[in-house]
Amino acid sequence: MDHFPSRRDYGLAFFGGALIVLFLSVVVKNAAVPLFLPAWFWALAIPAGALCGVWFGGFLAARVRPVFAQFAKFAVAGLLNYSVDLGILNSLILVTGNTSDFALVGFRVVSAAMAVSNSFGWNRWWTFAKPQEDRGSIASEYIKFIMASALGIAVNFGIYYIVVILIGPLGGLSIERWVNVGAVAGSLVGFMFNFLSYKKFVFKA
Repeated sequence: MDHFPSRRDYGLAFFGGALIVLFLSVVVKNAAVPLFLPAWFWALAIPAGALCGVWFGGFLAARVRPVFAQFAKFAVAGLLNYSVDLGILNSLILVTGNTSDFALVGFRVVSAAMAVSNSFGWNRWWTFAKPQEDRGSIASEYIKFIMASALGIAVNFGIYYIVVILIGPLGGLSIERWVNVGAVAGSLVGFMFNFLSYKKFVFKA
């Protein structure tokens, strides 16, 4: 079986990389994150990195284990989901100017929910794509996806709450930067949980 990426895979990887750039630009603006390199460099490097990641996943899939092809796509889709999450979170803070504890929790609920919907589309039709006759209905998979994602969000949100609310900013970081530390920490902890639950329970691919 040929595990190397198709033109569609490369096209979606590039498109996903471009969307990552778009959402992260909001994070950079709100949190005043230093880029160290020109913005145009990141605008080119991130989509290129997504392309290379998908290629490398196919390379490993052909030589080690087929699951690496899925894992590479999941990583790109996951980075996009994190960017959607962070981008929306920072957009809400930027627009409202509200950084109260209640607002920060509410904003994260909204951003995480939108990231979940984005995740379902990318994972169903790309990461774990398979012939229609071999899979369940969209409704049944979406219900299972929500169930699995709910557990993932619980883990994700728990880490976020501990880092942002219970611990609070460390190292002299502003709250605008610290919320991103908490969001990234929560997302990383849930990454492997989500991959395994989507693969084995939701899409069975």
